[in-house]
Formats: sequence, structure tokens, C-alpha cells
Amino acid sequence: MKYTGENNLVAPILIIGFNRPDLLKNVINSLRVIKPEKLYVHIDGPRSNNKNDDFLISECMKEIEKVDWKTKVEIHKQEKNLGCMRAVVFAIDWAFEYETKLIILEDDIKFESSFIDFCNDQLSRNENNEKIMLISGYNPINSSLPTNSNNQNQVLFSSYPMVWGWATWKNQWKSYYEEDPNLNLKKILLILKKNNFNPVATLYFTISLFQIQIGKLDTWDFQLYLSCLVSKRRVIIPIMSLTSNIGFRADATHTKGADLRTLNKFKPAKNLDNTNFDPTYRKFLRKTLTRLILRRIKSMFKKIN
Repeated sequence: MKYTGENNLVAPILIIGFNRPDLLKNVINSLRVIKPEKLYVHIDGPRSNNKNDDFLISECMKEIEKVDWKTKVEIHKQEKNLGCMRAVVFAIDWAFEYETKLIILEDDIKFESSFIDFCNDQLSRNENNEKIMLISGYNPINSSLPTNSNNQNQVLFSSYPMVWGWATWKNQWKSYYEEDPNLNLKKILLILKKNNFNPVATLYFTISLFQIQIGKLDTWDFQLYLSCLVSKRRVIIPIMSLTSNIGFRADATHTKGADLRTLNKFKPAKNLDNTNFDPTYRKFLRKTLTRLILRRIKSMFKKIN
């Protein structure tokens, strides 16, 4: 048995990659410190209209071959490109054919062993807690609570899944994740209510889900958010962020914009109620994402028309 801390057994880890070998190398180097005994790697296939994908994917495969600790590595390389939504969902479904719980890392996530410790601890503590959908390693707000022996194991509860490094169980994923948003008035009203009747945030989530439904947006994480709302499941988040996203660059799929970098630099919140993350998160949405959301909404309308 391999442990990251005093009591934490390392859960199997799934890496989801595509054509960014330098980022994949960073993930593998970070895991080299932890040395997980089971490692799953899913690499999406080349796009038909991109001449560089074959080379970059081959470089990704070379990085996987550099795993040099004692571990069982399972690799699934797609022959053709599935795209963001189908590739991620396929990868998770594939790994869950063999496992009952997973820590999930996309190739642009930066983390240390504390993230793995946190995920394993919470996976164990909440294994039979039907109210919890997943554990997130990223906290866009960061609690101002000092970390000490009395509160270092405290967590925040949210309706908003943060997927910059996360973990979940097979049963929760299979039972509640819905790939098709299947939007209706009831779901839109639920989004409005859960966002404290914030019209900007509601419009953002609703238009994003509508774009997914009509095939204009290729992603999977908005569906996870909606799945949590519909199933009334919650998300566990650490009081301090344990991960960050280093994939903000031109070859990214959804993190090309510089505006999103504020998510990695958000100032600590004050007077945070550590039993309920949502009020402060609504404040975060209102103050930090309004400009981004309005820009995205404008872009969405252009694409729809």
C-alpha cells in the first residue's frame, strides 16, 4: 500500500490529455513524488484538420513512457479526435470500468501532494455520504481562516463543482452525471434560485448549457454543475486552494482568455462561513466574473445567430 500522508491511501489517478506534452510532463513529474500504484492515462486522438496533432500526441506518449516508479499504467489512446466533451466523459467512464473511485487530473493542472492527501482523505470520509457528488481541489476564493490543528481538516460545501483537479466515486458519477443538459423551464428556474436570483450568472449558465445542447459548445463541465443541482448533490472544497491551472495559452480549448487568469489570483474572502460556501461564491461570481460573463454572452449570441 502506498500512502501520501499518515492515513491516506492513494486512490487510482486518471490523467486526461491530448496534445500538450509539456503540460503532461509537469503532471507526471508531480506524481513522481507521490508514486501512485495505479495510473490511468487517456489521450484524445488527432484532429483531421490539424497537421501537428500526430507529432504532439506521439510526444505525449513518450512522456507517459517516462513513468519510472513501480506502478500499473493503463493507457487508452484514441485513434480519432473525440473532442473535449466526449473525450473527458469517455476517459472517466473507461477508468470507472475498473475502479470505484478516482482522482482526476487534466493535463494543465498544477498540484502538490497536499491535493492528493485531501482527495484521498475526503474520498474515504465521504464514501457512504450520498449527499456528496465530488471533491474539488481548487478554491477560487480561498478562506481567510488560519490553517492550524483545529481547522486544517475543515471543508467548504458548494453547489459549484471546481474541476481543476477533483475526485469522485463510480456510483456518484454513473448515477447522477448527465451528458445531455436537456434544458427545460424547471431547470432554468433551479439555476436562477441556486444563483441567488442573479440574472447575469443565470443567463451565463443557461446560455452555455443551451449551446451544449445544440452542439455549439464542446464541453462537459457545465453538465456536471447542472447534474449537481438537479440531484441535490454537494461539492467538497478545501479552505485553501490546493491546485491551479497553468494551461492559459493559445493552444488551450477553453482557457485562451486572459480574463480567466483572475481565478488563480482571487484575494482571500473575509468572514467566510466554512459550513456553507455558496453565499461567498455568489459574491465571487458577482464581483469577479460579471465582465467575463457579459463578454461570453455577447460571443454566445453571435455564434447562435
